Amino acid sequence: MVDALIRPIRQEDDEILYKIESECFSMAWSKAQFSILPSLDYAHFFMIEYKGQAVGFAGIYVLDVAELVNIAVLPKFRKLGLGSQLLQTCINKAKELNVSSIYLEVRQSNLSAISCYQKFGFKSLGIRKKYYSSPLEDANIMVKEI
Repeated sequence: MVDALIRPIRQEDDEILYKIESECFSMAWSKAQFSILPSLDYAHFFMIEYKGQAVGFAGIYVLDVAELVNIAVLPKFRKLGLGSQLLQTCINKAKELNVSSIYLEVRQSNLSAISCYQKFGFKSLGIRKKYYSSPLEDANIMVKEI
């Protein structure tokens, strides 16, 4: 695992978050959606910087349970353990907030992400049919008890 800096996102990060999101996903959140995240009490998002460059982010929404709503690492920085560091940061935040579990949805075709989640103790709960668009695909629902 490489050495990287992880920090909470700030409102002024909206442009870089949007850029990373657009490179990683076919259906990107808007800059406006990213700009409001720091003001939401239930949103806990983190950016990861590697060698001084923002290369990824992850976030959870926390109410009575946590939901991993987004995790992204720029393609050329994958396979360095950065996504795992982001995921561990989100798990730690959920523990700090005393939630009982973390849920997520992941494309069924995203085998590397599913494998990573399983290494962190996530278990498959079932399938959400036609959850994703562009391309249309089912989601694997996963949960980790804390």
